[in-house]
Amino acid sequence: MNQIKQLATPPKTNLRNVPIMSPISGRAIALDQHPSLIHKHQLLGDGVAILPSGYKCVAPFKSRVEERDPLSASIVLRSKIGLKVRIDMGVQIETLNRRGIRFNVNDSDIVSAGDTLFEFDMPVLKSELNQCIAAITILNGHKLSDIEKHLGYTRAYEDTLFTIKF
Repeated sequence: MNQIKQLATPPKTNLRNVPIMSPISGRAIALDQHPSLIHKHQLLGDGVAILPSGYKCVAPFKSRVEERDPLSASIVLRSKIGLKVRIDMGVQIETLNRRGIRFNVNDSDIVSAGDTLFEFDMPVLKSELNQCIAAITILNGHKLSDIEKHLGYTRAYEDTLFTIKF
């Protein structure tokens, strides 16, 4: 009976590798190095942290803005294939009451890959926050076969941050 089941079930050899571009320039590090316990323990999902060196966050792929929270400087994007990515900018950034962050998109907007989602003022963030570190989390990574992370220096929309397999 087991042999019949194996014959009836096609092997998963057609896995697709999809590159996900970095939304922020900076040094990508393991998410467990993020100071927030939510990110450190991957309660939202798997991902990476980025120590930013630029001034903007761009869409890593064509997507719809599912949710945007200017107070906490976070945004959730959903791709056409259903991938959901959350970008959080900073730790305790809500204490700045929106200073240092300017959003260029609204909820439900359709954005193209490379479009600017928000801009941030690094001097303001560095002077007001204990640590300036972003988290890029794949919210529905449990539906993927694999998430390969590319750590090290990364440039917004020029370098691959993740390669996902599904």
